[in-house]
Amino acid sequence: MKNKLLGIAIFITVIGFIWLGCTGNAQPAPNVKATEEGTHGGKTLDEAIAEAAVRIDERIEAGTKIATLNFNSPSDRFSSYVLDELTANLLDSRKLIVVDRKEIDLIRSEIDFQYSGEVADESMQAVGRRLGAQSIVSGSLTDIGGDFRIVIRVLNVQTAPANGTYTFLPRLRGYVGAAPIDAYLYQIVVRGDYMAVYISSTVTGWRAVGSRVFKDGGSPQNVRLRDLDNQGQTYYPEPGIQTTHSWDNNGEWFTFKGVKGRRFSLTISHESPPVVWDEIKLNTPN
Repeated sequence: MKNKLLGIAIFITVIGFIWLGCTGNAQPAPNVKATEEGTHGGKTLDEAIAEAAVRIDERIEAGTKIATLNFNSPSDRFSSYVLDELTANLLDSRKLIVVDRKEIDLIRSEIDFQYSGEVADESMQAVGRRLGAQSIVSGSLTDIGGDFRIVIRVLNVQTAPANGTYTFLPRLRGYVGAAPIDAYLYQIVVRGDYMAVYISSTVTGWRAVGSRVFKDGGSPQNVRLRDLDNQGQTYYPEPGIQTTHSWDNNGEWFTFKGVKGRRFSLTISHESPPVVWDEIKLNTPN
């Protein structure tokens, strides 16, 4: 599975750089000029960090919990400066839920995790999950022939939905092409490593769905749950536990295993065009 990256990159050309940590009272902003990819002219480091925060805000859904975890540079103090400034800018926008740096420090004290060194994506994702973050921010400073490049990245944290029952008001409706049909997402139930998706033919209550959705002789491979935050990930129903009936009869629910993420699309392609439901968003179970 490929990690989903939000392409956020700012390139910095450094002039007369003073490493924090080598000179105790040095401040980075007056000694750094920055040039953003695709633009001309200089920016200060603080301006570049502010620009990165704006890009993050533009690419991440409002209300997402985000943590600024790691910046790989030769200086701990410089890395802390970049992360602190980026955190401050994200907090000022008030669009995202930003993890407090003190919470991250507590995690750092428990595990072998550093601000300024090179850290694997898997390790940062594990820290992000412990913090309850949905996205994490990392970055790096690279020497390129006497110039320096700063890259800021955002990595999606693949977290499994919490156990519980998720209901949708109004219920999410199915469509064949652009035409709505009487097939509604009734509820989703998550237990451990399994997710069951229930479908009803009515807006309220429960009633089995006809063969237009669950066509006789259909196959589990014709039912696809796609992770919208990780386009390379698709889930198929678990054979044998799809429903109390067999695949040769009309069914009402599907069970998927090992589902991660929070936003999905559901498609059943027994027919052409297929049945497609409105976007599924799992927020908080009932």
